[in-house]
Amino acid sequence: MSEMPDVLCINCEDMIDCDKAHLHSLICTKPTNQVVKLISSGYHNQIQYKLNRLKAAIESIAYSDRKTLTPDQHETILFLVKCSNELISLIDPAIDAIDKCTDVSSSMRKLTESMSPWMLIYAERLRNLALEKTYYFLDYLRNNRQTDSIHKFIDKKNQELSQVKSKILNYNKKAVQLQSMLKSYEQIDEVRSQVESIKTFSSIVTPVIEDEGKDEMQELDDMIVSKKEEANIQSLEDLKKYFYSKCLLVKLSFPSRHPAQFIQIPELYEKIVKSNVPVEKWEECIRDEFGHPERWVNLKVVNSN
Repeated sequence: MSEMPDVLCINCEDMIDCDKAHLHSLICTKPTNQVVKLISSGYHNQIQYKLNRLKAAIESIAYSDRKTLTPDQHETILFLVKCSNELISLIDPAIDAIDKCTDVSSSMRKLTESMSPWMLIYAERLRNLALEKTYYFLDYLRNNRQTDSIHKFIDKKNQELSQVKSKILNYNKKAVQLQSMLKSYEQIDEVRSQVESIKTFSSIVTPVIEDEGKDEMQELDDMIVSKKEEANIQSLEDLKKYFYSKCLLVKLSFPSRHPAQFIQIPELYEKIVKSNVPVEKWEECIRDEFGHPERWVNLKVVNSN
C-alpha cells in the first residue's frame, strides 16, 4: 500500500488521492457553490459540512477497495468513522458536548503515535475539526453569560492535566530505565571478549572440556548477536515512524497547493540519514527543508499547474 497521504482540496473540501491530485486541480479550480454558500451560513454549519465530507471520505476507504487495509488499519478506520458520527451529532452547545469533543481530540492525538503516515492526515483533520467545534461551543457559552459552566469545565480539565503530568513523570522514569538497558547492550562486546578468553584458556588446559562445551559457547554467542540486532532494528523502526510523523505535522501546516506538498517524505528521510543529522535536530531540519521546496521541486512547473 502507498504510504503517501491524501490531500485536502480547499475548493470542494474533499480528500483527494495524492496520485490524482494534479488531475483534480485541473478540474476543481474554484470553491464549489456549496462551499460559497456556507461562508454566510454560520460557523457551526461550516464545521458540520467539513465533518460530513471528511466522514464520507473515511467511509469510502472503510467500505471500498480503494486501499488494501490490514485488520488493524480497518479497525482504526472504523473508529475514525465512529468519532466523526459523534462529532456530527453534537449540535447544542453544552458542557457535555464540549467534553465529548475534547475526548475525540485526545483519542486522535493518541492514535497518531502509532498510525501509518497515509492515515495520519485523516486523524489530524478530524482532531482539528473537533477542536474547532470545542472553541465554537465555548465561545457560545461565554457570549451567553454561562461562565459558571465554563469554569467547571476548566476545573475538570485541570484535574485531568494533573493526571497527565503524573503519567509523564512515570514515562520519564521508564525512559531512564530504557537508557540503562541500552547501555547494558554496549557492554556486550566486553562480555564476548571475556567469553573468548575463557574459551582460549579452556582449549589450552582441557581440550576435552572445550569439545563438550562448544555448543553451549556457540549458543551464548548467537544469543548476544541476536539481542544486539533486535535492539538496533527496533530502534531504527521507531525512529523512522517518529520522523514520518514530524514530517506530516509540518506538511499539514502548509496550504494544499503549496509547493511543499510535493516534497517526498521517504526521500527527505534518506537525505537526513545520509547526512547523519542528530535526532534532536530532526524537527529543525525538517522545517528548514519544507521551508525551501525549491530544493526538491521545480517551482516554475508546480506554480504553472
